[in-house]
Amino acid sequence: RTTKAGTTSGSTSTTSFTGTTTPKVTVLKFKTGVNTSVAASKVIGPNGGFLTLTETGFTLFVPKGAVSAPTTFTVTPVGGNLVAYDFEPHGTTFAVPLTFSQNLAKTDFVTGKKAGGAYFTDKSKIDTANGTAEVHELFTLLFDDFGWSFFSITHFSGYLVSMA
Repeated sequence: RTTKAGTTSGSTSTTSFTGTTTPKVTVLKFKTGVNTSVAASKVIGPNGGFLTLTETGFTLFVPKGAVSAPTTFTVTPVGGNLVAYDFEPHGTTFAVPLTFSQNLAKTDFVTGKKAGGAYFTDKSKIDTANGTAEVHELFTLLFDDFGWSFFSITHFSGYLVSMA
């Protein structure tokens, strides 16, 4: 997959935060009417595969070699109108980075605004009333010519798309 900048999905950069200082970000919102009460699970083995939530426009790409044995992957939107997902099994790390992909057509994304990917440790770090989240990693969000955004992830817990 080629981005507008001409880089591939595996070339995102990451900024990690440790200790007591973690940034708060504004979480991108889904358009009205997007069903965020659905979850999906799929067993994916060493040959890789995809897990898709059609309702929210989300796809997780698991490349060949990311896991060494068949693994049940589960993705659940955090609910409400926030573009944020909880991933299981929690704590799993991957030999090859996975790709988080979000179709922006189902969101309130505004072209030209600053956006990024982010990792949160658990759902208690998300303030659904204010649309913000306390995060521990920030990722460069890449875009393609078809309305998708994506970034690479190497471990599971929760991930979201933020917009400034």
